[in-house]
Amino acid sequence: MTKLAPPPTPARSLAPTGESYDLPTDVSSEERRLRDFGNAEAATVVVQGIGFVGSAMLAALARVRDDSGRPLYNVIGIDLADARNYWKIGRLNEGKPPVESSDERLAEAIATGVAEENLTGTFHPVAYELADVVVVDINLDVQKDYAELDRSEVDLTIFRKALGDVAARIREDALVVIETTVPPGTTERVVAPIFREAFAERGLDSDRLHLAHAPERVMPGPRYLESIAEFHRVYAGINEASAERARQFLESFIDTERFPLTRLQSPTASETAKVLENAYRAANIAFIQEWTELAHRAGIDLFEVIEAIHKRPTHANLRWPGLGVGGYCLTKDALLANWANRTFFGAETGMPQCLSAIAINDRMPEFTCRLIEEKIGGLEKRTALLLGVSYLNDVADTRYSPTETVYDFCRERFASVHLHDPHVAYWPEREIEVTRDLDLLPLDEVDTLLFLVGHRRIRSITPDEWLRRCPNANVVVDANNVITNEQRLAFEGAGLRVIGTGKGDWGRDDSKEPS
Repeated sequence: MTKLAPPPTPARSLAPTGESYDLPTDVSSEERRLRDFGNAEAATVVVQGIGFVGSAMLAALARVRDDSGRPLYNVIGIDLADARNYWKIGRLNEGKPPVESSDERLAEAIATGVAEENLTGTFHPVAYELADVVVVDINLDVQKDYAELDRSEVDLTIFRKALGDVAARIREDALVVIETTVPPGTTERVVAPIFREAFAERGLDSDRLHLAHAPERVMPGPRYLESIAEFHRVYAGINEASAERARQFLESFIDTERFPLTRLQSPTASETAKVLENAYRAANIAFIQEWTELAHRAGIDLFEVIEAIHKRPTHANLRWPGLGVGGYCLTKDALLANWANRTFFGAETGMPQCLSAIAINDRMPEFTCRLIEEKIGGLEKRTALLLGVSYLNDVADTRYSPTETVYDFCRERFASVHLHDPHVAYWPEREIEVTRDLDLLPLDEVDTLLFLVGHRRIRSITPDEWLRRCPNANVVVDANNVITNEQRLAFEGAGLRVIGTGKGDWGRDDSKEPS
């Protein structure tokens, strides 16, 4: 067995929430701790990757109880002991969620699991030797070519390495469940061969390998934990035994009486289900963008129009205007399918409708920027307050946030720019700190309020309170349907100018509309 070496020099890992953790140096004591961890009568589940999906899985698994009320699983979350990732382990072992969330049940489940000693975090791969089940929740990114999306690449190097670490240590009778969203064909063409080769080198029987794919359906926000246990899931195994083991495992923590599982024919079908549903949603969002621009030229409220259309059940999923598309899934999942179509299945052409939708969504924030530039004069003398950095309401996930485009635009044109997000203290994509407490900002200098993300804490502040906090504000921009029409009227009644993405009737007397 390869002996792990400690980091060459002490270093620290900084959490987005502000805490700092020393990277570990005592490797041997961590191995001893893990071997003594948990109840010997309970099965051990290792979740590889303590991110937005893995954190919720850890919480959901830790709270499962058997008929006697005892924890059903010993749950171990594993991530890397480097400056970028180790803070997740540190927070988890303090009984705190590795990610910020408005779902209090997530925090409660993690705190309880750590207190009852059936939940822990580690960096040590000996955890895989102890596992009855390994759940893979690591990121798989796309090298996105924004100029020509069809040339975007999927680099499986890190993914292969992570699965190789599991295959090198796991017992041959353990179950491996891939939850990571991957290019269709990955489980059968990439993951299974990694395990078969590793098993052969270790003298294990690869026919005993239990490998399945069951794509995550996690929804960060107020229903974060609920989206794990109370949501429909699909799954498939590389063989009948794998599918049956996966079914039993999923049924142990999902309310399948209300949300029955759907078994598909193969892992490739399961993988396709995930990227297809996200590609469809991305296309639906992209469809509405040109209608948003039409609404501004026509001087109409597109939200009012769509709400009227929603009364027809067949059109209830028509999406809303907004700032743009962000997050880990909708911005790239169709690219996984496009890459697999060429790389695994030999297609000579790409998937143009999916690629077009992603291209439109990538450009969506630019419309709000044009709206600001053409509706508001003298930007070079103005001070802007950007409200919201994450990509979604009530979560701390900043990956591919459309706020990035607006922030860059404002930095170039405004005299001064301030950032506030109640859930984000550090913005890793921009490597800057974000102020979570509004009162710590020089609000008396702010003359332009940009509502970018509809966090509940931001929505809860009334126009009167905004006017008290920001006495010199004279312009409000609502890029994401954050404020109501009544609030808009209150701002206008106080003499402020209000414009909103998708709300062409707000300021429709202007002589010039954004092109």
